[in-house]
Amino acid sequence: MPKLLKPVVGTHVADAQALVDAVRIVAGDELDAQDAAEAGALLALAAVVDANPQNVGALRELRLSLATFRQAAVRANPREQTALAQLVANISAAPPGAWQHAYDVGLEAGMDEWTAHNLADAATSPAYDPEKPPIRYKRMVAGVEMDD
Repeated sequence: MPKLLKPVVGTHVADAQALVDAVRIVAGDELDAQDAAEAGALLALAAVVDANPQNVGALRELRLSLATFRQAAVRANPREQTALAQLVANISAAPPGAWQHAYDVGLEAGMDEWTAHNLADAATSPAYDPEKPPIRYKRMVAGVEMDD
C-alpha cells in the first residue's frame, strides 16, 4: 500500500488568494461586488479550514467554492463550445432517413397513414408528446380536398 503524504498545514488561504488573484486578472474590469463578496467568502472558508483541518463540512464547502472559482479563472474557447454543441446535436438527432423508415414500416404493418406518421414522429422526435399528435392536414389531390 502506498504511503500517503502528509498535507501541508496552513496553506489553504495562500492557495485561495492565488486563485482569487488569477480570477481578478482574467476578469479585469468585469469583476463586480458579487465577485468580491464570493472571493471574501472563499478566503474566510480557507482560513476556517487552516485553523481546523478536521472540519469536514468546511473542507467540503471550500472544495466546492474553489471549483466554482476555478471555472471563472478559465476563459472558454468559443470554437470548443461550438464543437461541443455540434457533437451534442449529432448525438441527439435521429439518423438521416429514420423518420421515413419508421413511417414505411408502420404502413407495411398495416397502419393507416396518420398512425404511421405518429409512429415515425414518436420514433425520431425527442420532444414527441403522444397527447399532442401533429395537426392533421387535409390532402389535396388535383386541387380537391380529400379526407383520409
